[in-house]
Amino acid sequence: MNKDEILSIANEAYPKIVKHFGKGKNPTPEIKIYRNVFVDLTGDEDAEGEDTPSGRYDRDLNKISLYSDYVLSKEEVLRNLVHEYTHYLLDGDESDELYAKGYTYQNHPHELLALRAEEKWHLFA
Repeated sequence: MNKDEILSIANEAYPKIVKHFGKGKNPTPEIKIYRNVFVDLTGDEDAEGEDTPSGRYDRDLNKISLYSDYVLSKEEVLRNLVHEYTHYLLDGDESDELYAKGYTYQNHPHELLALRAEEKWHLFA
């Protein structure tokens, strides 16, 4: 999918996601579309790397990023939005503490919660 297609789906679904899950303590995160995470992090349009996430929530910038190289369908756009919005709603300090206690991406309670929330993607289609 190209950036415009992803943004069109996101713009239609995002208000429904926010309404369904509610607002957090911070303002509602903005959505940005990048080719991949390395372009997002460096600002270099030619940046490449080994990691291939399809989305990311940046707590410091209060931004949800979706990566067009790895979001290939409407379902994936919606799953990513729900997943990353769930991270926005969760306590970032608690998340950091759990990682410090030894949780990994695969067993971290916040990741597992975000993965379960993704199953509601069809509500926003």
